[in-house]
Amino acid sequence: MVSTLEIQNLTDSTLVRGFVTADYGRGTIDILWSCLTAIFLSIWTVIHLPVPCFDIDRPDNFRRKVVRSRVGASLLALLAPELMLCIALLEIISAYATGKKLEKLSIEANLAYGFFLDMGGFCLRAPTGRCHQLRIGDIEKAITASNPTAGIKDATTASDTPAGLKDDITASDTAVEIKDALSHSKEWVQELKRIKESDIEDLAKSDSVTKFFACFQGLWVLTQAISRIYQHKALSLLEVTTSAYICCAVGIYAFWWKKPQNCSVPIMIACSNEAIDELSSSAYKDDIAEWTEFVWAGRAFVEFDLRIDYSTSTKLCMLVLSVLSLIIFGSVHLASWNSRLASTIELWMWRGSSLYCVIYAGLFSLSVVWDHSNMAQAFYKAFDRITYYGIFVYFIVRIYMIVEVFISLRALPASAFQSVQWSSFVPHI
Repeated sequence: MVSTLEIQNLTDSTLVRGFVTADYGRGTIDILWSCLTAIFLSIWTVIHLPVPCFDIDRPDNFRRKVVRSRVGASLLALLAPELMLCIALLEIISAYATGKKLEKLSIEANLAYGFFLDMGGFCLRAPTGRCHQLRIGDIEKAITASNPTAGIKDATTASDTPAGLKDDITASDTAVEIKDALSHSKEWVQELKRIKESDIEDLAKSDSVTKFFACFQGLWVLTQAISRIYQHKALSLLEVTTSAYICCAVGIYAFWWKKPQNCSVPIMIACSNEAIDELSSSAYKDDIAEWTEFVWAGRAFVEFDLRIDYSTSTKLCMLVLSVLSLIIFGSVHLASWNSRLASTIELWMWRGSSLYCVIYAGLFSLSVVWDHSNMAQAFYKAFDRITYYGIFVYFIVRIYMIVEVFISLRALPASAFQSVQWSSFVPHI
């Protein structure tokens, strides 16, 4: 055990080994406490789970799903916060598009309404207990069935008709089929239109106090990190990693600010068994929905197709933003390229891990957002295999980096235990 009094006159060429007490300056416990608190708060407060579809006939299954989702989301935020940041980016774009589509369908909606629909917040329930979580395609189909000509013209255009909807509503649909669809969907559609934003807010349980403390603690850690760099004092790898978590958390806060949080049950809408049969038989997915369902263990509802719904400039903007959101975490780690570690092997393993995080994150964002239809089949398969198997390597690398930030505390430069001289930032006369 070493005291900070013993190392205050040492230079950075000397690595201080062992546990350091805070008699003067700051000690090992001070670094651990401030960083772990910031990481925990940033992870805990950014989690916005999809809404589980409550089935009264299977309460045990419902509880199991909630627990699994919370644990899974926490692990995702810990191991790959940049992936959650990218999800938040895609979801706000989806929620905005969903809100615009609902407005065209004469349903009063805002960004929060779009978020709530995309996350499975509206659930149809039949008298037998069967449930079906609504998606934007279900609503478009139901309203279009009630007015086929106007629905297709006004509610959707040729460029934004979801995959599957074109096949379900064609000129070959008979009058009997349209009449049946109308009778089955008319009641729940009218009930959906009566739901207001205030009803959604009543279900959300966002903890503003916890978010405030998370922002305050994160801002304090970032301020200290920047000040230490300015005063040429060493940063521990734990502080670098904490700064990366905070950067991701800030982005997630911005993208999910309007997204309802901690909604444990959906808004239930009564319907007939026939209505659920029709919706279940015509369910459709797109690439983004399938990718996000993989991330959220099959319970996410991102409903847009980048190949159909958006212009070239919009898709390019989304590609750039998704790449930036995914590489930000690794880029912060790359800033510690010249950190002093206990051994050269550790240093190069850290550098290689940081570099892999940046490169793989960029490739992964391309695989999610890029239009695969323009790729050669052989190139697409090779690219797909690289991104698929690369994610397992990525998580191994991330686990190593998490372990390394704590191991590296055993040997730090002397200036890592020196406190920031705040008085130097105050102008003197």
